[in-house]
Amino acid sequence: MSTAKKFAGQTAVYGISTIASRVLTFFLTPLYTWAYPTAAYGILTTMYSYVSMTNALLSFGMGDYFFPLS
Repeated sequence: MSTAKKFAGQTAVYGISTIASRVLTFFLTPLYTWAYPTAAYGILTTMYSYVSMTNALLSFGMGDYFFPLS
């Protein structure tokens, strides 16, 4: 298989998954706003902020430092 075909296949997989996650978020947001009480949004916001900070640390390779394999 040529390099261009591999690249196109991988691009399609990652592109479709990104689009699917955004569409799912778009349709689930009204459901969440209807189902959850207002106080729950503060908890969810705090959780999302922790996840984003952890993601930033792990993107710098800090995961290998904090979670060694041995």
